[in-house]
Amino acid sequence: ATLIVYAILIFAYVQFFLVLKEVAKKRYFTSKMVTYFWRITKCTLIYTIGKWAINIVTNYYHQNIDYIALDLEIYFAFTICMIFYLLKILFEQAKVLKDEQDLTV
Repeated sequence: ATLIVYAILIFAYVQFFLVLKEVAKKRYFTSKMVTYFWRITKCTLIYTIGKWAINIVTNYYHQNIDYIALDLEIYFAFTICMIFYLLKILFEQAKVLKDEQDLTV
């Protein structure tokens, strides 16, 4: 299960490098960018939930039932997830505005 969680995180890194590639080509407000940010958001959310579930199972296995708290890594991953979700929304709205501007010109 841990390998799957890290594989999903690696997929998110690949999507981030695709975002950087689009930025290098100066294609900021495209549907590709929105899709990449959405994929990164989903991957980091799955990573966060997966790490939390692994912590719960590990602590239960080691008879440490009282410790089901979230560690700093999970908080950090969830914060990253919310930042990419915000970027997805912003780029989606910017794409709509750019498309409207292209129609009026």
